[in-house]
Formats: sequence, C-alpha cells, structure tokens
Amino acid sequence: MFKALLLFMLTAAPLIFAVDGHTFNIEEEDMAQAIFERLTSITEREVEELRLKAQEKIMTEAKAPSAVRGLREATEYAAYYFDPTYMVKEEITDLTGNVIAYKGQTINPLKSIGSLQELLFFDGDNPDHVKWAKEHPEAKWILVKGSPIELEEESIHPVFFDQGAALCRFFGLERIPTKISKSGDRLIIEEIPCAS
Repeated sequence: MFKALLLFMLTAAPLIFAVDGHTFNIEEEDMAQAIFERLTSITEREVEELRLKAQEKIMTEAKAPSAVRGLREATEYAAYYFDPTYMVKEEITDLTGNVIAYKGQTINPLKSIGSLQELLFFDGDNPDHVKWAKEHPEAKWILVKGSPIELEEESIHPVFFDQGAALCRFFGLERIPTKISKSGDRLIIEEIPCAS
C-alpha cells in the first residue's frame, strides 16, 4: 500500500498542494530567468569587487600552490624505466576525415622526437633540492612544493608547478628529488638523494 501511495505521489501531474481545502499548483522559479535577472542587476562596483577577489585568489594560489601530497624524500639512489607506449582506443581522424591513428594501434611518442628536455621534480622550500636543481640549468624545473614565482624571480629560471599532482601521478613518482630523462624509446626516472 505504501509503495503504491509513494508511486502516485511521485508521478502525479500536475503536483498540487492543499491549504484549508484549497489546492494550489506548485510552481518552480525559472532558473534561467533568475540567473539572468541576477546578472543584469549586478552593479559595476560589484563586478569590480568580484574581479579583485578572483585576481587575489589566483595570485595567492600562484605564489603558494597546494603542495603535492604523499611524496617522500629520496634517501638512496633508485632508477626505473617508464614506457609511454599506449594503445589507441578508437580511430582518430583529422578535420578532413583522414585517419591519423587506427583503433588498436600502439604509439610511442618518444619514437617521433629526437631529444627531450630533462624534467626535475623537487621541493622549492628545501634548500638542498634548490641547490641540486641549480646544478641542472638546462632542465625543466617542476615544483611539488614551494613558490614557483619566488624561485623563478630568485634564480632567473623558468619554474613550473605540478598542479593537482597530475604529472606525479602519471609518472608514478613516490620520492623527490627526481630526474626524468629520455633513454631510447623509454624514460628513465631517477630518484636522487641530495641532502647535505
């Protein structure tokens, strides 16, 4: 009986609401109209306040991004290989319909490039890591902690940050500092201790 009543309540259309014997249709506010009205009622001052808050948030995050969690300090040298070969899941075509890659085809991007800039993953708040990175000025510096803006200004070297740990997860990194470089058709990932 309860199930039948619940089914009736969920499927009854139009839904009604009773007060003192009178019934009223339940009406929802048109969300698109509500959003439009709110946007058209915003003053220039409110827009400027929102812009300044967004700019401040972006600058704060750029100066001190959230550190990549779960990484440990490398205490001994270790090296392992990473094979970037992947299998195409579905046919890929260009804008004119020419097939670029077939479903089931395996592709190794390292086969189509000559050299690859070394990648250094390190803690920008650790002086030993920074000193180690400075010994590799030709490499691409990728912080997992610290301020990329401050380090870039201090060292006059481009500095990147692994936002959301995307690269660390992709390469399966567990310890820092780490150097990634090309070795034939694979990458070699080296965990390099650098404590003084």
